[in-house]
Amino acid sequence: MNIIKVNKFYKIIISCTLFVTCIPLFAQSQSITGIVKDAETKQPIGFCNVPISKSPEGTITDASGKFRLNFSKSNHSDLLISAVGYATDTVPLFKGKDNYEIFLKQSINILNEVVVSGSSKATTIKSNPLAIALVSAKQIDQASANNVIDAIAKNVPGFETVKTGPNVSKPFINGLGYNRVLTLYDGLRVETQQWGDEHGVPLDDYIIDKAEVIEGPTSLMYGSDAIAGVLSLFPALPKYTDGKINGRYLSEYQSNNGLIGNSLILNYAKEHWSWALRGSERITKNYTNPIDGRVYNTGFKMANASAFMGYQGDKGYSHFNVTFYDNRQGIPDGSRDSLTRKFTYQVYESEFENVIQPKIDDIKDRPLVPGNELNSYTLSPLSQRIQDYRIYTDNFYHVGNGDFKASLGYEQNIRREFDYPTDTKQAGEYIVLNTVSLIWEGIFA
Repeated sequence: MNIIKVNKFYKIIISCTLFVTCIPLFAQSQSITGIVKDAETKQPIGFCNVPISKSPEGTITDASGKFRLNFSKSNHSDLLISAVGYATDTVPLFKGKDNYEIFLKQSINILNEVVVSGSSKATTIKSNPLAIALVSAKQIDQASANNVIDAIAKNVPGFETVKTGPNVSKPFINGLGYNRVLTLYDGLRVETQQWGDEHGVPLDDYIIDKAEVIEGPTSLMYGSDAIAGVLSLFPALPKYTDGKINGRYLSEYQSNNGLIGNSLILNYAKEHWSWALRGSERITKNYTNPIDGRVYNTGFKMANASAFMGYQGDKGYSHFNVTFYDNRQGIPDGSRDSLTRKFTYQVYESEFENVIQPKIDDIKDRPLVPGNELNSYTLSPLSQRIQDYRIYTDNFYHVGNGDFKASLGYEQNIRREFDYPTDTKQAGEYIVLNTVSLIWEGIFA
């Protein structure tokens, strides 16, 4: 009797084990077929990507535009159909439906016309001797740098930066910089008083989708500021037209200066309309080097915000953008105590200032910077503040037998330098630069 009970017990255990083990084998799966066609010509489109949204499962259409896809019903979601020269489309999957006919619309702004001419290599180099380098968002993200300009310099030979303070990196191409290098943001000129040493490029370092560097004189095309070359920066645009809000959150930390960076991007796009909201911040304390340790007054606090609204039609597109940039950074002067070689800080005004004070500043008699202040995120009152506001629109449309492109933008750049230790709210330098940009181009047959 006991043997029979034991045998029954083991049979139950074995049956349960086999049932649990075979669950994945009996998991329900779905097989669908379909064909992808051109929305205008109704012709099949071969070699399209057909992945499942947020899943590693997917396939590719054959030369006749047909596809077959087997996937788990647990991954029941959407198909993301994409092909070169066409706008990406999102197709929801429905239970019980196993055949789909999908139409893609041609995208007029993904690929420009490609012209192939028969010329020798020597002739091509002679007619276009400029070096053009493209830096992707992945390369920018993987470069450990204080800002996107430094990240680009790590990926492009011949492109360097001159750093004149915390978070100030001026682009240089083949040894030339300042107003010899033209910087473009989304196609519009960046005007930030480029002639000054303390003027960097005001932008959100976390939203740049790609950067293009043209090395060499391009004044005929871009104007006199492009004697050394051009740096073009392109912000990321919404990619998925699935009618859902997509987000990206990024956080980073760098140990040398204790940099803490955070960024949040929200995107939304449908067939015709899209929008994006972006915000980021970066804060640091004083950076360190092997000789001096922490270098006094080299921290900064930077905040960015931007918004995007776009319309995509059959004949063209319109984009509207607003950006806000606010950066507060220290002004290091490098003064040290002659005996201890520790950093000191200014308390009184210099003898050249026409102010009433009990004492005139003497660089040899300044107090030492406390250790807790060297290792703090608190900025010294002796600092500068750079604010940059930009609003612009970019438009491109087919008109009749031709094309029309127009961009209109306004930028205000404000720089204040607070260098009075006895009156820290009084700016010793206050510069406001207002710039209006208008670019239009029409090509008609």
